[in-house]
Amino acid sequence: VVGDGDDNCIAVDVVSRGGAATAVAPSTDRRLQFWEAMVCGAVSRSTAQTIMHPANTMKTILQSKRAVPGKAPLTVKSFTQWKHAQKLTRGAGAQLLLSLPHGAVNFAVLEFVRRQMNSLVSRSRYADTINKNFGPGMDFLSSALSTICCSV
Repeated sequence: VVGDGDDNCIAVDVVSRGGAATAVAPSTDRRLQFWEAMVCGAVSRSTAQTIMHPANTMKTILQSKRAVPGKAPLTVKSFTQWKHAQKLTRGAGAQLLLSLPHGAVNFAVLEFVRRQMNSLVSRSRYADTINKNFGPGMDFLSSALSTICCSV
């Protein structure tokens, strides 16, 4: 048992943390409330989507087979010119607005699924073996289940 010398320690979820050996954390560690998980999911998803939007847009434009008659096709180098670089921001606002609720719901459902799976596994007589050998697999499974739930 690892601790900081403080008597106020609680066990940290093992399954949802990649199956590492059970650790002890200060009692100030707590699970996120449902609304906190939603806020965290909304912020993280919208930040990631907004940052990656220009690269995603460039990829889509470069994969497009459409060519404008009399003009050279766009290349990665052509996006260094301002008139083409502006195209990379088209739709970023809509992407941001759509990613906020999706990220919120997805992350909140993910945390719920992880807790439920951890509860099921911890009641099993094979809990130690599952945590030791299948922790990352359990993370993957909980992510897959939550993604399916949010996609339906």
